[in-house]
Amino acid sequence: MLAMPMVLHLYGVYRTYTEYGARIDTLRPQAEKTQILERKLQSVEELIEYANKLKKENISPLQILDFLTRRLGDDTWLQTLDMKNHKLTIAGISPNPAKLIQLLEDSPLFDKVKFEAAITPAAPQGASRFQLSARLASPTVLKSER
Repeated sequence: MLAMPMVLHLYGVYRTYTEYGARIDTLRPQAEKTQILERKLQSVEELIEYANKLKKENISPLQILDFLTRRLGDDTWLQTLDMKNHKLTIAGISPNPAKLIQLLEDSPLFDKVKFEAAITPAAPQGASRFQLSARLASPTVLKSER
């Protein structure tokens, strides 16, 4: 008599075991796909974090161009603007290139401003060709400069 409840209990346990086993077998491929997607998501999150770090560490050439356009006189023309490794190099024509050195040195955005080449006369009367370089400051300085 005691054997019958025990057999029924064991049968119930076995039935539950087989049902869960079947469910596990159907869910296992989904779990593997989920793990793959989690790894891909983690990789993308790391790339986004790296891109944000680079963005915080670097100043956009458009920001520098905007800064220069707002501060240079209408009589100064930029012909080239190059940014590499936190160094800005610009070349152009201006009636007073020495004034440009002072303008950049007065800004917290730049330091170590210097001429890269000799100043030479240009076609418009009284204008001179120039090429100068400066080290760029951090982007946080640029944001506070606005």
